[in-house]
Order: sequence, then C-alpha cells, then structure tokens
Amino acid sequence: MNNEKIQKILALNGYGSRRSIEKLIINKKIYVNNKLVKIGDTINNSKKIKILIKKKKKKILNNINNKIILAYYKKNGEICTRYDNKNRVTIYDKLPKIYEGKLMSIGRLDINSSGLILFTNDGELSYRLMHPKYKIEREYIVRVFGVINNVLLKNLCKGIKINNIISKFKEIHYISGKGLNKWFKIIILNGYNNEIRKMFNKINLKVNCLIRIRYGLIKLTKILFKFGRIKKLSFKYFNLLRKSVKLPILDKN
Repeated sequence: MNNEKIQKILALNGYGSRRSIEKLIINKKIYVNNKLVKIGDTINNSKKIKILIKKKKKKILNNINNKIILAYYKKNGEICTRYDNKNRVTIYDKLPKIYEGKLMSIGRLDINSSGLILFTNDGELSYRLMHPKYKIEREYIVRVFGVINNVLLKNLCKGIKINNIISKFKEIHYISGKGLNKWFKIIILNGYNNEIRKMFNKINLKVNCLIRIRYGLIKLTKILFKFGRIKKLSFKYFNLLRKSVKLPILDKN
C-alpha cells in the first residue's frame, strides 16, 4: 500500500474527521512509533505501526471489510452521549463491539425525541453527513401544540433567526389532527441542536412529540419499527452514503 496522510488513515478508522485530527496534530496530541506527528506526515499502513492519540493507544487495521453502517431506533429517555455521569441510558449502551475504530453517531436527538440514528466507524463519512455544506436531508414527524396557520408555516420555510443563525424548513406538510394538536412532516437540511423545537418555540408553538424517520437516503423501515432495535446495513448503503457526500466509493476485498 502507498503511503497515506495520517489524518486520512485515522478518519477511515473512525477516530474523527480529517479536520478534527488535523487540530489534534497541531496541538501535538498524536504520536506514531513514539514520534510526534506533524501536518503532512504520512504512514505506510501495510507496516506495523503504533499510534497514540492523547496518550491512548489506537488500533489501526484499515480493513475495508470492517467498515459498517448501523441504523438504530432511539426511544425517548435515551441520551446521545457516550458517557453520562448520571448513569442514564445512552444510545451507545446496546451497540455491538466492532473490530476496527470506534462507532460514532451521525446526528443527535434530544432526550425527549425518538427515531432513526445512524452509526459508522468511518470518521470522514460521519463528519460530512452532519455538515450543513452537504445539505443532507433529515425528515421528521412532529406533533405541535398551539394555534397555527398557513402564514406561520410559510415563515418557517422562509427562515427564522435563532441565536444569530437563520434556520428554516426545506418542507413542512400537514398530516392530521384537529384542535390544538396537529401532526406535520418536516424536512430540514442543517440539523442544529434542537433546531425544530426552537423554531416552533420562536412562534409560540410547542413540539410535544418528535420522531426522525429518515436521515439522507436511510429510512426508518418496518424492520426497524421497534424501539431499541439495531440493524446492520449492507455495504451498498455504506457506499451510497459516501457517494452522497462526495467521498470515493470503497471496494471490498
């Protein structure tokens, strides 16, 4: 195998995006074979190497056959963090052990929301799927409490300023409901923290149920339609997701 830049190898193994790894290199946090890494350094991944990130030893296999995408149906009450000092249930508690890198969530949901969360051990893929630059659609079903009309719905699509950022829905469609509780289908592109709830709060409406049913081209299917269920997706979907964010397709051995 030809030499590859260290940030590329580490990203492929799930240790962060290339950008985040470059920051670690700049901050002198990465060593290869006991030598401090500099920007531009490369390694030959066919040889045995020892990598330390923040003084912790990392395993580098870089076997494409071990690249995976998991789909998980999160339920209310679970938190989207790897560790919690209050010992609450996290989305990582039920994940399987993997042979290469570490699993990272693609997108988060707050503790009171449920629905689809994707996991991968491809750090660059994870980073791009969440970055607003790549305009990946996230689709939700939400129940909204309050008085709402077509003017307010149009304003949500035109854009609302929240914390100096303009947030807007790509699409919003009425589904059902009468009175003060109504169901809508919503598509957004950015996925900022609690974006949907904050947008409705801004116009004096409250979201009392939120379910993510799609992230990019992956949908919450009938197979997954049970809280806490995990499904490993085929390698075809892994490459389709890479293609959707302009990453090269990987060929299995």
